[in-house]
Amino acid sequence: MQTRLGEPSGFARRFNPAHEAREPISTTERAADRLRTAPGRFPRYKPTNSVAKISKYLKELEQSSEDSTKKFDLASICTSAEQRKKTAAKLMKPKRKVLFDAIASKHDLDEAREAYSCMLGLSHALINDRLDVADLEATKDNVDFLVDYRAMSVEKDKAISERQAMSVEKDKAISERQAMSVEKDKAVSERQADADEFYMAMEEFRQTHEKTIQEKDHEIAVMRQCVVHAVGVTEEIFASFQDLYQERNDMEEVLNHLD
Repeated sequence: MQTRLGEPSGFARRFNPAHEAREPISTTERAADRLRTAPGRFPRYKPTNSVAKISKYLKELEQSSEDSTKKFDLASICTSAEQRKKTAAKLMKPKRKVLFDAIASKHDLDEAREAYSCMLGLSHALINDRLDVADLEATKDNVDFLVDYRAMSVEKDKAISERQAMSVEKDKAISERQAMSVEKDKAVSERQADADEFYMAMEEFRQTHEKTIQEKDHEIAVMRQCVVHAVGVTEEIFASFQDLYQERNDMEEVLNHLD
């Protein structure tokens, strides 16, 4: 694929090492060549300065335009720079875009910026009388997109401003909720501290009473042992008393027999 200046296209330069030493063409010329040779676009144009050939090309171009939205006011096209400038001024008016939906549907801002840059360069080249008639035809849709893209940028900036305002309100609400959360956490911490203090007092009271109960149990056990020992001693004394009483009775019977 060759451009209108005889230079290789971007695809050929990227994939054919033989063309690497050649001087690269400008972005404007590359964009014009890409749009002019795209499938379903206009017939291949070969540059010429012949007015007759230009007229013949314009006639063929008019006959090949099947889509009414892509038709061009061919009567306004002329080889003079003054009329080209007038035609460019007409093209700068807002019209139906062709590439806008294709690019915007991809949500690719980098691609949109690149298209914007190419279109701006093409429109400047048109006004400065550096492009031929075919470039003028190929630039029409680009200028339409340029106008629509600017309008889209205004709407986008407006939407961004609204989102930023909503973001500020959201951040403010988040800050308020965070402040409330801090106060709530502080209150919860205070209640937790009071509960911990209460539980510590209860634990200390329980340990104290458990110790007192253990001491009382020990005293009761000692007293029980003392009572058991006392009962044993009492039984021994009572048994000794019974023995003495029995001996006394026996001695009394002996005395009675002696009498």
